[in-house]
Amino acid sequence: QGTVVVERWWQVPLSKEGQPPRLHPRRHRVYRLLEDTKHLPKKDLELILTQSVENLGSRGDLVSVKKSVGRNKLLPQGLAVYASPENKKMFEEEKKLRQEGKLEVLQTQSGEKTVKFLKSCRLEVGMKNNVKWELNNEIV
Repeated sequence: QGTVVVERWWQVPLSKEGQPPRLHPRRHRVYRLLEDTKHLPKKDLELILTQSVENLGSRGDLVSVKKSVGRNKLLPQGLAVYASPENKKMFEEEKKLRQEGKLEVLQTQSGEKTVKFLKSCRLEVGMKNNVKWELNNEIV
């Protein structure tokens, strides 16, 4: 819902006590727009990621996304939670524990992309048939 605040372009002259105001048929029906909260740009939704999301960030990051993305993708799938003071405090404590070494360190965004790329790669090794060959740690 929005609110629109307007004022008359031409002020209505004062009338005598007990008499209706003397409105001009057209002039006193022209208004000037002062404030329109109905058509303001939509605000983004602030969320904290619970898992790593491609092109957004990793676990514990505070992100600002469009409301439609947050409500239709991130929140229903459990990828994010609202950035309430309680949730912010919880994720800050988790970050402190990770820095102290009490929790395992999460993979960075670039690290995850590297792992994903390497899993999709295929390595071919060309060999001659008459050579005896074994797979060992030095080769790998």
